[in-house]
This record gives sequence, C-alpha cells and structure tokens, in this order.
Amino acid sequence: MSLPVTKKPYVVAILASAAVARAAVAADDDGDDLLPVPTLAMTVTASSTLAASKAHSYEPWRPLVGWSRTSGFWCEGKRDEGIGEALVVTLAAPTTIASLSLHAGVWKSMELFQANNIITGVDVVTDDGRVVHVVLPEELREVDVALGGGPVKQLTIKLTKVKKGRMNDSCISGVQLHATPETSLVVGDAASLAALRPSFAKIRQAIADCDAAALRTLAMFPMSYSDTAGAKEDTMRVIKYKDASALIKACKSTRFTAFGNSTHFAVKSESPTRLRLEDETLEWQLALDAGRWKLAGLIDGTP
Repeated sequence: MSLPVTKKPYVVAILASAAVARAAVAADDDGDDLLPVPTLAMTVTASSTLAASKAHSYEPWRPLVGWSRTSGFWCEGKRDEGIGEALVVTLAAPTTIASLSLHAGVWKSMELFQANNIITGVDVVTDDGRVVHVVLPEELREVDVALGGGPVKQLTIKLTKVKKGRMNDSCISGVQLHATPETSLVVGDAASLAALRPSFAKIRQAIADCDAAALRTLAMFPMSYSDTAGAKEDTMRVIKYKDASALIKACKSTRFTAFGNSTHFAVKSESPTRLRLEDETLEWQLALDAGRWKLAGLIDGTP
C-alpha cells in the first residue's frame, strides 16, 4: 500500500502566494488600474544650455525631475549673465497649474551657490498671456509662485535679474509644477507615455508568471534588484542579473513574489527615457529602449 504524499507547508504557502500574485496582475492586465493619478507628458527646452563637461551635463529637463539638493541642474549657455534666457515647459494637454516652486541657483552646495551667478528675478509667462514677475532671495530658499487662471499648455521661466558670481553661469536646480487636480507630470513625449500602461502591465505579468520568453524581451540587462537584506543595518543589498537566464532563475526561486501584491503606483521621472513606478515599499524601474519600455530594476523596501 502506498503512503499518502504530504506537501511541505512552506511549499504550499509559496505556491499560494504566486497564485495570488498572478490573479492580482490578471485583474488589471490592461494597465487601466495601475496608475490612479492622471499622468501627463511634458517636454522641456531652453533658449540656450551650457555645454556638457566630462563630469556634468545641464539639460533643460533636469530641474523638472526628482528634485533634490544633489540632483542635476540646468544652466544657460550664454557668455554673459544669461538675462533673457529661459526654460520652456510644454505640456501634452492644457492643464491647470495652480503654482510652481522654484529652486534658483546651484543648490548642490553653498560653495557652488555662491560661486555661480545668483538669480534674483524671473518672469513666469503662460501661453495665454499671463506674466508673473518674481523676486528671488540671495539665499538657498524655495520660492512658491502662484499662477491662478485657467489651463495652460506652455510655461516659460525667463531670467530677468542676476547677481554676478565668480563663475558667470546662471542655473536653476528645481522647478516643481503643482497641477489641479493632482497630476503626475512625466518628462517625455506623449507617444512614450501612451505606451507606459500596456508595457507595465505586460512586465508585471511576466514577473508574476516567471515567463521566460517574455522576460527575455521585456527586461534590459544587466538588470538590478535591491532589497533590505544589506550586510549592515539600514543598507540595501544590490544584485545584478547579467542576462535573462539569471533573472529567470531568480524569479523561479520566488525572489520577486512581493511585486505581485501592489495595484496602485505613483509615476516619477528620472529622465526622458527612465522612470520609476512606486508604492509605499516597492519600486519598478523602467527604461525606454527603441520606443519600448523595459524593466531595468526592482527595489523591495519591505522592512
């Protein structure tokens, strides 16, 4: 007489978890429910831009993405103080911008802030004819600019006055647009943004199913994975998967089971070709490759 087969409890738990993850992804596999906050594309140009060096570049989009004290900044490219030079933000559709926050100058350090030109005045101009004259302090201080009025499709931030520094460059470190109603503004073109929802849904499904064929085409290598299992307290462990075989092996070992649990994400730009989709603990990093969004990294911040 054969003995009954007993499945180990942890194996059952893993299989159940994977099944729940697949079901959760399947429920919104069209991508419609993944991004609850409206997401709008914007492009950023400038009248001039300082030439890049080996260590730094100063593209116009930099102040509009993921602002922090250590992030990049835009600098005008004229040989003088840059009076009249401007950043131009163009939205994919008319949007009500209630206000914007400005971080003028180079905020990376006090030394750099004081060494470069200090911007003391800008005009914020909307495409429907509004002009707001803004006086800026000679210090590291965020300035909020109320716009009011109806929807706009284009905003121009023009330099009107600077205090000359040792380094004759005028720069802006941060521009945060506050839309009404709340809107995620993503740097990039409308076509790439339109591809985001269906692409993300396919990527999530491939991770949930450990679909080898799909992962070979939907991931960008080397691909990184980070979690809280760092060697020291409050440090992240980072694993690099050099190819699809390594990623598929990790997936089948149930390393990514947590990534099937989330259903709502905030979208944040890193550049015109890279963005993050985040919930409270998980982060999907996507990169644009030949017009297609691919998985570039995963971060699991679960305590």
